[in-house]
Amino acid sequence: MHATLVDSALAAAGVYGPRLTPRDRDRYVEEMAKVAHRLGVTDPPLDAASAAAVITDTTAVGKTRRGRDLAWLLALPPLPFWLRAPYGVLFASAVDLLPRACAVDLGLLPVWSPARPAVRASTNVLLQSATVAASWRPARHALARVARRNFASS
Repeated sequence: MHATLVDSALAAAGVYGPRLTPRDRDRYVEEMAKVAHRLGVTDPPLDAASAAAVITDTTAVGKTRRGRDLAWLLALPPLPFWLRAPYGVLFASAVDLLPRACAVDLGLLPVWSPARPAVRASTNVLLQSATVAASWRPARHALARVARRNFASS
């Protein structure tokens, strides 16, 4: 599971940024290996190539009922109506990063090549707008007030 998380983060960074050099990718895996050791993983991968190799050696979780159920829970979470479209964009980009066979095993519709540019462009727009919204001064102050109020009441 640790190797899957690391490999997925590297795949997402390769598509959506930040662009990492091979040395930076290996350094990321080494840093994540330290976290894995603290969590009890006995032999985590120490470079990007070995993390990818672990993924290809394991049996596909999509071939299990639990894996398919989890994929469908992530595909259709109980969200308010106004959050469904942005979440759908993020979910489509996550499915886009999956190998086609894995998406099919999970019972998900893979992102086809003609749709890939639209999925990636809309995800980039969503990520950039979220960055702008998070740095908007009134929003930051409002979040700080809510955080102070929650700490004061606990």
